[in-house]
Amino acid sequence: MPKPGPKPPSRPARRPLPCPVCRVPLKDVRYEGFWLRLCATCKGFLAERHVAEGIERRRIRTRAELESELKDLSRDSPGPLTCPRCRGEMGQRPLLPPLPTHLDHCDFCGLIWFDGGELAMFQLAYETSRKGAIRVDLQKRLQAMSPGRKAEFERNVRLLVGPGPDPGLLETVVTGLLDALYEIRSR
Repeated sequence: MPKPGPKPPSRPARRPLPCPVCRVPLKDVRYEGFWLRLCATCKGFLAERHVAEGIERRRIRTRAELESELKDLSRDSPGPLTCPRCRGEMGQRPLLPPLPTHLDHCDFCGLIWFDGGELAMFQLAYETSRKGAIRVDLQKRLQAMSPGRKAEFERNVRLLVGPGPDPGLLETVVTGLLDALYEIRSR
């Protein structure tokens, strides 16, 4: 009998939150390696601001996968929505001007609501932006490094963050370095 594989990381129990559109309880799900809350009814996602920024920069899902997620694109939520955490009114900002879609956000809690399909649109918008294109180019260069040069780069990154950092922290530092290189390169 085969041994079961490693158990996937589980999400610590959190207070259930209602969907700001449908009012049904949101479910914790993994998306691009991050924990989000999903509404099974309207296919919307609730994310912490820092998580949304991390997802924006990630390239785990292919362009084809993101485009297929656009099929879930629903009508933009009627605004303003009520924040499911603090019950305050969520603000709105355009997702892709001049399209009439917008993201709902709570400045107090730092939550962002993505209507069905908007998270994929959010990622595609970044990917097709100048900043996203330069970042992809820098990531490709990093991946194309010789094994010796890549090992030297990773050793130097470890020196920056100290002994025994978790892999998530190393990835964050590399992401920060890529962002810094983008800023220098775009001047």
